[in-house]
Amino acid sequence: MEGLQMEKRVFYMDYKESIRLYGELYLPLADHALPLFILCHGFGSGSHYLRHYGEMLSERGIACLTFDFFGGSDTSKSGGSMMDMTVFDQVEQLSFVVRHMALYEGIDRNRIYIGGESQGGLICGLCAAKIPGLIAGQVLLYSATYIPDFLRNKYPDKSKLKERERLLGLTVSRAYIEEIYDYDPYPVIASYEGPVLIIHGTEDSLVPMEVAERTHGVLKGSI
Repeated sequence: MEGLQMEKRVFYMDYKESIRLYGELYLPLADHALPLFILCHGFGSGSHYLRHYGEMLSERGIACLTFDFFGGSDTSKSGGSMMDMTVFDQVEQLSFVVRHMALYEGIDRNRIYIGGESQGGLICGLCAAKIPGLIAGQVLLYSATYIPDFLRNKYPDKSKLKERERLLGLTVSRAYIEEIYDYDPYPVIASYEGPVLIIHGTEDSLVPMEVAERTHGVLKGSI
């Protein structure tokens, strides 16, 4: 399968009124239904950082979709700003994208996989728990499952939060922090029983290896 020809398709998905999600689909040229890997960017990032994954996977016979979350960054091609972003809204966006692509011509709806880097990994874990029947498996790249813990440590007094807060050099809303501040994602992601590949660097300075170990500990199908 290695070395297959591919084409890149740029398109928009109508998510909500006045919101269209920008996506890039890397599609192997084949005469059969293809497995699909949907890859999510992390906090303040964008789909353009993930293009090498799309090119690599498509050359090996796997279709790959990268997309920009609405509000995923202040330069998102899907629009919005990071003041619009919340974790649970991104879960809803990914759930929509999975359902949308399950109807896309040439895609095997029984072999749709999702993956995400950093915050995108947390989004994938929550999405898989929400729509497990549509998710054949996950790949979590240095998943920031500990975001609620991180936020509680950074902002120990929730009552003192301002409407705009600086986080990792970027500006987010109070709503982003408050929504997930007291949330425990681990029991939720643990409900997904499909296969999960966890990839994490031992010298990651932002997301500790202990987060990957705890995530692995709650997921029955993880390696």
